[in-house]
Amino acid sequence: MLGYPGETDAQFRNTMRFVEQTRFDSAFMFAYSPRPNTKAALREDQLPQHVKIERLGELIALQNTITIEINRSQIGSEFEVLVEGPSQKDANRLTGYTRTLKAVNFTLPEGGTRSAESLIGKTVPVRAVEAHLTGFTGEYAG
Repeated sequence: MLGYPGETDAQFRNTMRFVEQTRFDSAFMFAYSPRPNTKAALREDQLPQHVKIERLGELIALQNTITIEINRSQIGSEFEVLVEGPSQKDANRLTGYTRTLKAVNFTLPEGGTRSAESLIGKTVPVRAVEAHLTGFTGEYAG
């Protein structure tokens, strides 16, 4: 959370340095918003909304850069993927999630013995061939 009443620019810069040094795999980020009947909502040193939004945008951009870098470093790696079903964006692909909740859309090899339907609900090996913000494009490695 950022933009809490009284947050200084120096404190925000410290948050940015912390995120840059820590290199979270991903993060949920949001700007403070006053809640009725709380002490924080009554404070007079509320930050302007545009400052909170600018800071949030800057923090999200930094985290997205870090996440993409981490995901790109894992291209070529093999993951166990729990297959959920056909991809919503491409019916020729299956989609699922790694143990670290990264989405993976992947193809089966042509002429293979496994059908897409037989993999739904199963954990299968998938090799990452392309990185995205939320996960990977991959190929079945079983």
